[in-house]
Amino acid sequence: MHKTLKVILIIIFNLVFSLTQGCKNKNHNENNNPAELTFKVNQSLLGEKYVDKYLGFSFLPPKSCLQMSEAMVQKVKDQLKKEYTITNSYVIEPHQFFLNKNDRFACLISILTTVSNVDSTISKYQQAIFAYSKNSQVTQAIFLHNGFRIYQSLIISKDIIHFKLVVPQSSNKSFQIDYVIPKTIYLDELEAIESSIGSLLKL
Repeated sequence: MHKTLKVILIIIFNLVFSLTQGCKNKNHNENNNPAELTFKVNQSLLGEKYVDKYLGFSFLPPKSCLQMSEAMVQKVKDQLKKEYTITNSYVIEPHQFFLNKNDRFACLISILTTVSNVDSTISKYQQAIFAYSKNSQVTQAIFLHNGFRIYQSLIISKDIIHFKLVVPQSSNKSFQIDYVIPKTIYLDELEAIESSIGSLLKL
């Protein structure tokens, strides 16, 4: 198997498989009046703009994470269907990948067809994220940014730091952006991650 494909499959499988573990009957970080957040965006740390007309947003990934080709994205989708069949109440459909394969620093976009902008579905999904991360340090928050309501989970495990941004929308177009980074390079890339989040714009 192609090395890059194998790296992406490992990351994607971990993200999808983790959310099959169920959820707790407890709400985390309910917030009816989230604040509007602004981020300092350092353009020199970011790559080329990615525009997604289907999901209705654009953003700039960290410069060190290169966009995978459509052919590679399709290979990942095909391989996931072939090797991993998971019964899950949440459908997480891989959509686009940006990868630094040397450092295993990844930025991943997925479509959440079973999460909508209805409060109950978002709450349950947030609970599932919290539940699967029970062996990690988890901080969840809600904020507004450039026209989006964003549900962020910061998950810190032994070796990995994981930013998960869930953006609920209507018409089966909810999506999430995952930044997955080894702790060894986290401080070096933190400003790039924050700049990338700050670059998120609604079309």
